[in-house]
Amino acid sequence: RMLDLRFNTVPDFLENSANLFPEKTALKFENKEYSYREIKNKANHVSLFILKKTKKQDIVAILLSNSPEFIFTYFGILGAGRIVLLLSPNISDENLAFQINKTNPKIVISEEKYKEKFKRTKIFEKNRLYLFSEIPYIQRDFSNKNPKEDDIATIIFTSGTSSEPKGVVLRHFNVVQATNNTIEFLKWNKKDINVAISELTTKNVLWA
Repeated sequence: RMLDLRFNTVPDFLENSANLFPEKTALKFENKEYSYREIKNKANHVSLFILKKTKKQDIVAILLSNSPEFIFTYFGILGAGRIVLLLSPNISDENLAFQINKTNPKIVISEEKYKEKFKRTKIFEKNRLYLFSEIPYIQRDFSNKNPKEDDIATIIFTSGTSSEPKGVVLRHFNVVQATNNTIEFLKWNKKDINVAISELTTKNVLWA
């Protein structure tokens, strides 16, 4: 059977890879490996949670360290048709408060070690911050909500070293085009391995 391969939006990269190479190792982190199927299933788990808490094109922020959970959450938010606000793990309290107040995300997904940072900023009602480890398991089939090419995918703030940080809005077609350009320039193929040593918030966390 011929697969319908679309590369119009960010979730298409994971969807197509999970269909073509379900058991192939997609991610190695410390001593654990994850296949494309596993990542897709975990992203779906996040998507179902997001769908219950938000509506289409709501902003969902991520403050997570470089980890598999970051990947699952990133694709889960986009697969649900929401916008990702990427927060650097090294963000200052001042910048965190600024970016949250500027974008007003519906919810934030984070981890235990950042709870004190959120408490210090005093910008959240109790039900807006969720730890990844506390996302409940929802037993239900899920298929991507098919965001459109011109829907907003991601918001990233500049460092703001000389002035206040500026939010950069990236639509799905921007991210897809940038990813395709990178793949073409580096001549990547399905046998290549990409080593990510910088913050995942500063680059496209995509597969070809």
